[in-house]
Formats: sequence, structure tokens, C-alpha cells
Amino acid sequence: MEFKKFKSELEEIKETRKKEILVGATDYNLLTSVLSPHDEVRLHSGILHSLLNPDGKHYRGILFLELFLKSIEKDGFFKDLSEVTVDKEKNDMDIYLTDGEKHIIIENKINAGDQEKQIERYIDHVKEKKDIQPEDILVIYLSVNRKIPTSYSLGKLQLNESLDFLMSGDNKVAAYKAVHYKKEILKWLEQCIEIISNNTILNVSLQQYKHVVEEISGCPYSNLTPYNELFEKGFEYIDYFCQCLKDENKCKSEIGHDYNMLKKDYKRVANAKFKCFLEKFCQNLLAEDKTLSLGEFGIFEDQMYFSLDYKEISFRIYLKPKKSISSDDFFNLKSLALVPTKDWSKEGQGAYKSVDLRNKDFRQYLNDKGLDQ
Repeated sequence: MEFKKFKSELEEIKETRKKEILVGATDYNLLTSVLSPHDEVRLHSGILHSLLNPDGKHYRGILFLELFLKSIEKDGFFKDLSEVTVDKEKNDMDIYLTDGEKHIIIENKINAGDQEKQIERYIDHVKEKKDIQPEDILVIYLSVNRKIPTSYSLGKLQLNESLDFLMSGDNKVAAYKAVHYKKEILKWLEQCIEIISNNTILNVSLQQYKHVVEEISGCPYSNLTPYNELFEKGFEYIDYFCQCLKDENKCKSEIGHDYNMLKKDYKRVANAKFKCFLEKFCQNLLAEDKTLSLGEFGIFEDQMYFSLDYKEISFRIYLKPKKSISSDDFFNLKSLALVPTKDWSKEGQGAYKSVDLRNKDFRQYLNDKGLDQ
């Protein structure tokens, strides 16, 4: 494809966007104008705390808390929601809810990695000087797409096979629930918006936060015609922009101030294509070995990555394209860079090991590390 054709198609979208702006369309978001959409502490934990708090200035009492517990299928956990207090960063817990008898610990993870014995420490704090049954503590691991914490965070604890209890040996320690922004949190926000739709201030506030959650979940909202319409026209457009990224300075100068938005939409479309590839690529591997599951994935600069979760350990694997994105041989499948994470690698953080997932090298690598047991 020639740049002239790519530029012409791009100009058509830009003209459409200009017309939309003239009649009042906007993508302005007060939250992301002052904070990063991935800000875990100030933005996400802060907003979740304010909404879940029955004494919050939303003046809707237990409404948002009640809807939240229903959305994660834990309604009835507390006997009386009006007795629940909600704290932020208490004993380093992102969000802590209790009625004095039962306890919910919300560990919020968007980009940050797990900390050493983090979840183990939080449970110890809650149990300090109290005789609490395992069913009366619920640990919620809130993330974009992670299933379980790493063993680095769990410390001496492990998850049972059904992933609903944290265990110490054969003994239950606390109930466990994985919650995701794209699924449960979006569902919860939609229910909240529907109920308070006649309250303009609350409605707008929740809508703006919902758009932030959509963005970190990989499906950003826009009132304007998205640039990804260009990439949906066919592989040749994705391929062309992929080649342009190899010379980013030239790409910026040719495309102009729309470059960053175009790059963001390119990544979203490429991510969708990548997900289809991964599901096909990992199908046989995951079918043969039930101890492995597909974890988080995405695109970082000119590399693609995905994680294979093995028991309580997550192995991140980077893939670098051999050829253009439109090629049948998009990924180099023969040599994948496996990056050991610090909680299990004796080689140190950042060490690499080339493996081929189509043969037994990966399984042998686990065995060499004493993990294939």
C-alpha cells in the first residue's frame, strides 16, 4: 500500500470527526484529564471506596454496595449493610470492608505487580486478636484479566482446585473471589447508572468512570468516529501502519497530531487479532495439559506477549513478528522468549530462556526448576 492511499483514507475519517465535533461531540473526561486511566490508588481505589461507602457523599446509603455484592454473587455476605464500614489503605489493604463480624479485603491490581506475602499479611492483619472463621473473610482479587495472585503474594498460602478458598496446607484460611473490571465492575456500574439515571450529577460521574473502566479493559468509549475504522477495512491497512511503526519519528511527521490516537486504535485492533491467534495457537497445548491456562496478553511496543498460568505461577512469554501482520507466518513460533518472574526464578529477574512450546522444552524447563511436580 502507498502512503498516499493510507493518508487519503485517514483524511476521510478526520473530516468526519471534525463535523462531529462541530455539532458538540466530545471525548473529554474530567477523571483522565488529571489522572492516568491506569492509576490504581488515586483513581480506581479512590472511586470504588467512595461508591461502596454507605456514608459516602453520594447520599444513596447502601445502594451501590448492595449492587456491587450482587454483581460478584456475594449478596448476603453481610447481615446488615448499614453496619458496614469501608476503609481505603487501612494496614495497606487497598479497600477493606467490615461489619465487625465479617470482612472483605479488596486487592486492586491494574498494572502493578504483586508484593511479597501481600495477601498473607492482609489476612493476618484481619485475624489479629480475633477468632474468625475462614468463611467470614473474603479476599477479592480485582484486576483487568488476572485469575489468581502469584505465589510471591500468597506467601505460605495456596488456592484450592476450585479457586474459591485460600488454604494453608489442608486448612481453609479465607474465601477467595477473582473479580474483573471488564466483567463484574462494568456490569455493576451499568446497574448503578440505570437506577440513578434521573440524578444528573451522579449519572454523569458514573458514566465518566465507566468510560475509564472501558478504556483499561481494552474497549475505550468515544463519541467520535474511531480511527480503528481505518484498520477494519482490511489487513493491508494494519500491515502498513505496522511497518510505519518501525520508524516512529517519520510516522509521526507524516501522520501529524493524530498519530497517538491512531496508534492506540491500531493496538486495539491488533490485540483482537492477536487474541484470535492465541486461542488457536494454545488450543492443543491447553487441551493436553490441564495445569496450564491462558492468562493476560497484549501488545507492548513491537512485541506481543501472553502469560501461561501454571498452578500459582504466571509465565510471561514474548512473541516478536517475523514478518508483517498480514502474513500467515506473523509470529516466530520456533523460539519464544520466556521471562522468568522473580518469585520463582533462581536466575534473577529479567533472565531469558528460549523455548519451543510445540515440543517438550517448556515442560523440561519447568522440571529443571523443580516446578513440574
